Amino acid sequence: MYLYGEGIEQDRVVANVWATVAFAKPIEGAEEILTMLNEELTEEEIDRSVQILTEINKKHPEMLGG
Repeated sequence: MYLYGEGIEQDRVVANVWATVAFAKPIEGAEEILTMLNEELTEEEIDRSVQILTEINKKHPEMLGG
């Protein structure tokens, strides 16, 4: 939804966060989306994604397989 702005404002950083969570589960198709985003995102966008994922992992480690 965040990747294409479907029903919500498009946000590639948040899309990358959710694709990473989906990949950790693993959910089919997440790897392809994650690969595409990592090729397209700027270094700043990737850094922001990592910051968000770090916070998620602190509060909800089960979301990322912890």
